[in-house]
Amino acid sequence: QNEETRLLLSSGNPLITGFMYNKIKEAMNKEIKVEYKIEMEKLELKMPEYEIIEILGILFDNAMEALEAQEVEKIIHVSIVYINGKLEISVANRSEEFSYSKIEEFFYWNFSTKGKGHGIGLTKLKKIVQENSGEIIVSNEKYESTNFLQFEICLPLCYE
Repeated sequence: QNEETRLLLSSGNPLITGFMYNKIKEAMNKEIKVEYKIEMEKLELKMPEYEIIEILGILFDNAMEALEAQEVEKIIHVSIVYINGKLEISVANRSEEFSYSKIEEFFYWNFSTKGKGHGIGLTKLKKIVQENSGEIIVSNEKYESTNFLQFEICLPLCYE
């Protein structure tokens, strides 16, 4: 009947889908538009579901926080897709363009562009991804001539 219901029905993993449903609702309450693509069947994960939830939470919360101060249209692109034996997670938000040396600093303990009391999430994200033999790619991407900061996580899985 609506986009959120479609989201709930699009995945074989109700925990991950339910979490994303709540994050999308939270973003909508902050007047942030979320464009998403979720294509997962029922998966047997090599890692606990709570770690995938933690990855999604860190990325989504960072994207929402980055957008709060902006005066332009607030948009987050999210993709969670099973492809070629891997779970690929991508979260991108409208952003200024960052140099690659600055992007490296994002993962340093206590580094933050948002002020004191931040700077732990991406360090934790990196640790979780590395412990699960995954990869992180951070890049500036153009969507309709607007820069987005995109975080891509690639995690190995095995199907049930």
